[in-house]
Amino acid sequence: MLIVGPLGLGKTALLSEVRRGAEGFQVFAVTGVEPEHTVRLGGVSRLFGLKPLVLPAGTPVAAAEWVRDRLVAAADSGRPVLCCVDDAHWLDPFSSLVLGMAARRLSGTPVAMVLAGRPEVTELAGDPFAGVDRLWLRGLSRDDASALLAQRAPAGVTDTAQADIVELAEGNPLALVELGAAQPAERLELPADSRYRAAVLRRFRGLSSAARQVVALAVLEERLPADRVLAGHTGAAVDEACTCGLIRIEDGALVPAATLVGVLLHAELSQRERRDAHRALVRVLHPAHDRDRWMWHRAVTREDRLEQRECRDELANAAEALSTAGNVEASSTAWERAAALADRTEVATRWLLNAARDSWSGGRPLRTRTLLRQVRPGIGTRQRALAAALSGEMALRDGSPVTAAQELLAAVTGLAEADHEQAVVAAVLAGEAYCLTGDYAGFRAVAHRAAALRTTNPSPLAALAQDHFAGMLATYEGRHADAVRPLRATVRRAAELDDPLGAILASQAAYTLGDATAVVESATRAVRAAELRGQRALRPWALVYLAMGALLLDRHAAAAAAGAAGLAEATATGQRNCAADHLTILAFLAALRGDRELVLLRLRAADGPIRTHCLARPAALASWALACADLADARPSDALVRLRMSAYDTGGPHLALRVMAAPQVVEAAVPCHQPEAGSRALSTFDEWIGRSSCVPRQALSHRCHALLAVRPGDRMEHFSEAVRLHRSGYGGLEMAKTELLYAHELRRCRRPKQARELLREALAVFSSHEAHPWADRARAELRAAGESVAGGRPGRAALTAQQARIAELVADGATNREIAARLLVSHRTVEHHLRNIFTRLGVRSRTELAALLR
Repeated sequence: MLIVGPLGLGKTALLSEVRRGAEGFQVFAVTGVEPEHTVRLGGVSRLFGLKPLVLPAGTPVAAAEWVRDRLVAAADSGRPVLCCVDDAHWLDPFSSLVLGMAARRLSGTPVAMVLAGRPEVTELAGDPFAGVDRLWLRGLSRDDASALLAQRAPAGVTDTAQADIVELAEGNPLALVELGAAQPAERLELPADSRYRAAVLRRFRGLSSAARQVVALAVLEERLPADRVLAGHTGAAVDEACTCGLIRIEDGALVPAATLVGVLLHAELSQRERRDAHRALVRVLHPAHDRDRWMWHRAVTREDRLEQRECRDELANAAEALSTAGNVEASSTAWERAAALADRTEVATRWLLNAARDSWSGGRPLRTRTLLRQVRPGIGTRQRALAAALSGEMALRDGSPVTAAQELLAAVTGLAEADHEQAVVAAVLAGEAYCLTGDYAGFRAVAHRAAALRTTNPSPLAALAQDHFAGMLATYEGRHADAVRPLRATVRRAAELDDPLGAILASQAAYTLGDATAVVESATRAVRAAELRGQRALRPWALVYLAMGALLLDRHAAAAAAGAAGLAEATATGQRNCAADHLTILAFLAALRGDRELVLLRLRAADGPIRTHCLARPAALASWALACADLADARPSDALVRLRMSAYDTGGPHLALRVMAAPQVVEAAVPCHQPEAGSRALSTFDEWIGRSSCVPRQALSHRCHALLAVRPGDRMEHFSEAVRLHRSGYGGLEMAKTELLYAHELRRCRRPKQARELLREALAVFSSHEAHPWADRARAELRAAGESVAGGRPGRAALTAQQARIAELVADGATNREIAARLLVSHRTVEHHLRNIFTRLGVRSRTELAALLR
């Protein structure tokens, strides 16, 4: 096998693990070294510890047969052989050819050969390792990179610095560890003895002057069109620059092979190399089609201050136009370059802040923080407030919401007189930070502060935000009737405004009203507007409400699609808090199907930011998801305890959870003989949905009333209305659960025929959603109603290994305590498994279980 990967991805570490795992093997090992790259058969001779072999020129087959025979002969001693070759890209060409041929001749022998090299090893003349299995290494995922950094980084590295290191390293383990070891303070940099830095600079210095200039062009200008470079440079120079692994061609553009490579080489370029590259870029770029980029490189090659000022002003105008058009990546670069040419600190600061704002909008948090660090101390009040607003928004999405609220409130103070709209927006984000932590006292304080900002002629966005604050404040204070007017006004204003932030606030307002259709419409507009305006950083937040709106409508496929898209966007833009929101939404969807394993997998992925940043909202949703999984597993008492506790997980009641989880509270409370708990939850739920037209929620209300009703006639009436409402909207999982509960009641009232009709439909829905625990319960009810379910009764194949073992012990007559002692588990665990076994197999007693398994 040939292991292939760029510098730092762990090829050597993987080979070391292979050697450690080869206990009892004879090991032959060699590492290619650059100084011997031209020594004929130097690699093979060092592999066997011999003097250079003297073989006739042009007889690689004979040499390959000799290597194979020597390895196989070593294995004749009774011990298998492992041959390891590291840094194969530095082997001399003849050794590469011989070892490749030998590797292809080892089939059927007790010899394993594992080679490792950089990607250029696959581009050697004639591809000497053709036919050898290849394992291409990829960078670590963001989660795995964060975990590795947490293990290896010294104490004192801040959470923000860790996030920046993960982004800059781009999954490269060596870069990750070395950046972490440098204990970054104000800026990220590799330590002086960095292996990564040394390897990058060694490769750059080893290039021809023409290839070095090609690399310099790619470093100094983002996404440089490759065809323009080829027009002014030889193809050989471009090929050399790409083959060395420092740059690559991506979608027709020259780019550094990695962000960190670009950062290192940008700092390494000499003044002369930099000046020559800028002049070359003036020739390569088109003065009309690439106006802003061409203008920048022209400006830095000119000494005339008047010319530079003209370029500066034109760059600023171009940046404004690009930003308005939604091309925020280009506008951020143009703002930064204009700032570099500014001769007044105030102007430079304003443009740097614009560059940082557009960079954040485009989903580049590391670059945004780098730009903010360039803002000089002693700036004016408004600019300091704008910097605090941006820093606070970033903390809200990927840091501590408490810190975010503090920075955003400081921004509100600084912007109150100078920029009313931005002050109100900062207040909105501060309110979101308090909601994220479950601090409703903090939300009330910032809402009152926002009310004090009211003016007689606010901007449309500011007016919308004021209505949003008024409606949400009334909701959190329990004044639901007072909340309706401002919340509806928020939705109405957003429809007229077509602003992504306004649409997000409208989707939240609609969700609070229980208007599921308006939630989906507003959130869809927000996603689309954010895309058109280049505000990528807002998309994960908008997708949260798109997923939640789909859930309100019981449209699980649409909710899952929005949640998956939101998770991908949040991860790509470095927004761990938003990622936690989406992970818990996806966990909740899995819980509604009864897929506990997937629930736990997704909640484990969300656990880091939830705990580190004290995120109450996703924590509450995580508890709700676990309670739904408990209900699917027929564990109502566990679900009820979890629902009671989850509202207080972060030190204060999570008000939204209390309302939305009412159907599950009722479902858990009734079999636990605690109807009063269900009635209290249902009362608030009914008040919430009473002013909405959300049919699925109204159906759930009737289902809850049916479960709590004392008289059979009332139960039947509410169940019947619940089913009717479900069928008039979207007949999804909740409809099937209502039909299952209704059928159970019908069977108790000796109406099995009607019960069977409902159960058949419920079973079909559960099966189509792969809601296996619920489908098992529907089958069990069908059998109890006198119907033979197609496919026969399930047997051992329907059980997990642990469940099958417990079932066998029950069939043998063992008690629960005896089973617990035998399997070294708790008595409670056995009871849990036994309930699931009964449900899956459709039996009602230990006697039936024993009879089924005999």
